[in-house]
Amino acid sequence: MDPKKPSDIVPGGFAENLVFRRNLIRRAAADESLQRDLRTACRLDPIFYINTFCWGYNPRGPQRQSKIQPFILFDCQRDLVLDLVSAIPGEDRLIVKARDMGVTFLCLFVFEWLWKFYEYQSFLVASWKEELVDKPGNPKSLFWKIDLQHRYQPSWLNPTIERGVHRTYMHLENPETHSVFDGESSVANMARGDRRTAILNDEYASWPDAYRIDYAQADATHCRIWPSTPSGPAGAFYDHYLNPAIKKMRMPWHLHPEKARGLYRNAAGKLRSPAYDKQLARTSERQMAIEWECDFQGASHRFYHETLLERINVEDVQPPITRAAVDFSPEGRFLEAHDDPDGALLLWMVVAGRKPGPSPAPYAIGADISVGTGSSNSCLSIVNRVTGEKVGEYATPRIDPTEFARLAVALAAWFHDAFLIWEANGAGIGFGREVIRLGHRNLYYRVQEDRLVPGATDRPGWFNTPSAAFLLHSAYRTALMEKRFVNRSFDAVTELRDYCYIGDGQVRHAGSEASDDPTGAKSAHGDRVIADALACMACDRHATMSMAEPEPVVSPYSYQGRRREWERCRDESKQRW
Repeated sequence: MDPKKPSDIVPGGFAENLVFRRNLIRRAAADESLQRDLRTACRLDPIFYINTFCWGYNPRGPQRQSKIQPFILFDCQRDLVLDLVSAIPGEDRLIVKARDMGVTFLCLFVFEWLWKFYEYQSFLVASWKEELVDKPGNPKSLFWKIDLQHRYQPSWLNPTIERGVHRTYMHLENPETHSVFDGESSVANMARGDRRTAILNDEYASWPDAYRIDYAQADATHCRIWPSTPSGPAGAFYDHYLNPAIKKMRMPWHLHPEKARGLYRNAAGKLRSPAYDKQLARTSERQMAIEWECDFQGASHRFYHETLLERINVEDVQPPITRAAVDFSPEGRFLEAHDDPDGALLLWMVVAGRKPGPSPAPYAIGADISVGTGSSNSCLSIVNRVTGEKVGEYATPRIDPTEFARLAVALAAWFHDAFLIWEANGAGIGFGREVIRLGHRNLYYRVQEDRLVPGATDRPGWFNTPSAAFLLHSAYRTALMEKRFVNRSFDAVTELRDYCYIGDGQVRHAGSEASDDPTGAKSAHGDRVIADALACMACDRHATMSMAEPEPVVSPYSYQGRRREWERCRDESKQRW
């Protein structure tokens, strides 16, 4: 049986804990031997130290209730403290937290505990603004939270009072242990050339220069701690969340014992409670996703709603019938498509011989082109223009735009001279030039929508502007809702989740807002979606042309027919004359 730890004797109830603290501190005030024993217990057991001698701040509640309250760990907080203690010798930690979970206090408690009881510790605490690091009288600042502990702890425990701790602006030094605290705001070269036991980067998702700070801090410490509420599926914090090498700790709202009272599941199977319902009535679902649910996707203004995506995944998404590799000539001539388990071409149709499908239906191919360096995919979306069903998808991150154009022309030839439409910006310029050089002419020409009488120009390809992108995504979303476009690809539907409405009539992939992509192709992420949306545009164009009323047949014996014949004869006589 494990020996009893000091923390096991500390009461967990609010009133009981206060009585325990008062009695223990009164007894120790006149008993130096007990003081030494308590310092030893605190040094050996951080849980005992926090539950007995640390304090929190809560200005909410009744006026008569004290705003300074004993900090009493609940289960998930206890687990986090122990995990941080184990991580500080040499592991990074990312903490995805809801509001009111006390995570910032906990990180500071662990740092301060090591600073107080262990020699030559060096800690850096940082936030995205200087006033959030150290500002006298500001409870939001990190150093204010540390000062709070020293103000309310007994003098025999707190070296700040008895041993003359050096406390200056953004600096705290313990002469007894030679350990230090320093503070810094988020600047690009933070901690470069520095050496630290651990670094706390508070509310990291809000930092504007997070990527450059990552580079600067990487060699300064073996333990970086990133606690934050999510701000959407983008940025350095989200990239760390996706990194399997970094251990994550999640602190969602339902682990808080007070917020979880009356916990239940709603009709959609999501956890709710009376406290959650009350807060939701005061805010919004997006705000709850940010502050309570630790939901990266829900923290953004999604353009493609989750209900729509769930319906598509249930009703439309299917595994491909065939996965193939495509052989083509340097002149863009289709040679062969052969089965290959690692092939980049996915087909949701039966291929008969050298031609796809039993009949030459009109097809369209939408293309989104990357620079081919591996940072994002070049994609083709192949769709039946009559049924709106996606029948093929090609995606690869490493292909030159010129080579990709040859592939697209070859596939267009294989799919019965398919209509080709591509994004003509950026890497699409070289792609378009090669398509024209190869002689493919069944393609999209830019339409000037802002003219009084909109019409096609002689400029091939679709040009991505904020207004054009908004119209493209709006039309694609409507087509998905009305099932005029049927998307079979799981990956393509998944990428829809990352498209956000950012206001001012703009729709962007979340990765374009903050990315460490050195190629400059930030807005090119979510590439399957652009290819699909362009293919959908080709379907709408085909439907519009098909719906145009045919010219009525005029009988040669009617008045109009005789009139046309007279005009023809007149024109011929003029030409002879």
